[in-house]
Amino acid sequence: MDALIPCDPFPICDRLRAAHATIREEVDRAPDDLWVGWPNQIDVSGDVQVLPLFLRYRPPTLPAVEDRAREACPRTWELLRNDTQTIVFSRMQPGCHVRPHRDLDGPDHLRCHLGLTVREGAWMRVDGQLQHWRDGECIVFDPRRTHEVKNEGEAPRTILIVDFLPTAAQLAAAGCDGLQPNA
Repeated sequence: MDALIPCDPFPICDRLRAAHATIREEVDRAPDDLWVGWPNQIDVSGDVQVLPLFLRYRPPTLPAVEDRAREACPRTWELLRNDTQTIVFSRMQPGCHVRPHRDLDGPDHLRCHLGLTVREGAWMRVDGQLQHWRDGECIVFDPRRTHEVKNEGEAPRTILIVDFLPTAAQLAAAGCDGLQPNA
């Protein structure tokens, strides 16, 4: 299985691409005080902030802003609330680097990044495979694989991160050997 997974088998990617303008409009209007620093700074150099709408695995030291964030981004919340593990906006300032790391072990979920405001110089590497975000486009990968992100550009990079549970049929269509399907 390649480090980056084709988006085609996952309907959530189509929904996110179709709603890109709405999602971007909502996050652009969200109050600044809803953006909080990610509590695990051990892998981070520079400034990355998140605006969480829902985190199934919520770090206990993360300030509780989800209720207010869902009020600020109601259409995004309504679009994603029923079939995701994580819904969080991420804003990375120029010069920020999230060093190589791996995320949660299980359940077998995939991660989708939707580019919202991305300029040249922002990139992600998954198991050595380099990818640049694009506004309105999705990137799908297994977050348990080693990945890193960096903003070498001159403007902030904003994306939407969505963790979702794929079905067996979706995994097969994407060629995802080794992942266990979910109901």
